[in-house]
Amino acid sequence: MPAQIPPEAQSIGRARGRLSASSLTTFRRCKEQWFLNYRIGLRGPLSPHQVMGIEVEDAFCSILMHRAPKVESLNDLEKWCHSLIKEHATKALQNGKSTFEDAMWNKGDFDEYFGIENVSQMLENGIRLQLEEVQACFESAGGIHEFEIPAPCWDSPPHFTQPEKANSMIAWKDEPHQFS
Repeated sequence: MPAQIPPEAQSIGRARGRLSASSLTTFRRCKEQWFLNYRIGLRGPLSPHQVMGIEVEDAFCSILMHRAPKVESLNDLEKWCHSLIKEHATKALQNGKSTFEDAMWNKGDFDEYFGIENVSQMLENGIRLQLEEVQACFESAGGIHEFEIPAPCWDSPPHFTQPEKANSMIAWKDEPHQFS
């Protein structure tokens, strides 16, 4: 299978000749299909499941990226996580349907397979698995450990693992971030 080492000036994330799991699987199953997909650009129709796999994963990761409030128990943490599900499931469903309908070539009935109930259920299942790991951590004498990376929201000053390479910033800038 053709693959290349990215040039030194190009980051690995931007290399387009890299080997991905999906391209390797396609190549092993059918070299002709791989050639049509990855070299010519003739892909098959987009299915609702392809779109929603990505959207549900993004929604789940977004839930995990929220900063949890101080809670007294695992049940409180679970309730807080579940309070985020409806918002993220709705957004994932809207984004997924829009992506599917905007695709040049799609196949299947999106609404037949996906609704707010089953997207919410997928997110609930992911949260349950994550919280099972949290519970196992506490039961194995793990637990609260001081998080050593400072953050502006904790009013902790920045520190640098290699101070000689750091700029002159000794305090967090109190300026709103300008997104491009």
